[in-house]
Amino acid sequence: MGYDHDASWERLETLLKSKKKNKEKWSDLVDYHFSKEDAIGLSLKDINIEKDVEELRDWITKLFRTEPIPPNTDAIWIGVFKATYENREIYASYCIGSTQYTESNIEWATEPTYMPENRYFVIDGVNELLSIINDSDDRFAFLDWILPLGYYCFILSDIVVQCTLYNDLLPDGIHIVCGYDEGDYIELT
Repeated sequence: MGYDHDASWERLETLLKSKKKNKEKWSDLVDYHFSKEDAIGLSLKDINIEKDVEELRDWITKLFRTEPIPPNTDAIWIGVFKATYENREIYASYCIGSTQYTESNIEWATEPTYMPENRYFVIDGVNELLSIINDSDDRFAFLDWILPLGYYCFILSDIVVQCTLYNDLLPDGIHIVCGYDEGDYIELT
């Protein structure tokens, strides 16, 4: 089955702006890319995204309390990348900040001014996703792009935009951006 990059991206952005709960957003994104009976789609919808919201919220809260964001920071970058851990490929992420934010160019994230010591983290659900859509499926290359980014963005937008965390731990007006080091990204604020 072929996918339309632009239509998938638009769907992701629409879901991010919606008032739906994370589980609904995730299910909608999966349904957009799989038929209702597809075994892979059904398995993906079973991933416990709410558990990952809680774990990531706890990690971010601890990170920003123990290593506060400097007041002159314009933006926070949540970078997503693949790493090798115990002889298997996993998704990992990191959090950095910069005083040089530019909306149209992600180069600002290459010169961080905020680099907390404990900036790396792993989300279980996104790695469960990776094992479900394994590369034996001909859809892997496309789905390995849109689904992990959507998963991260749904979780982070819930934490950053909809929670009291925003007023408590983040400087006013700060931009929160999530994306792949080598590609696409979405501003969440």
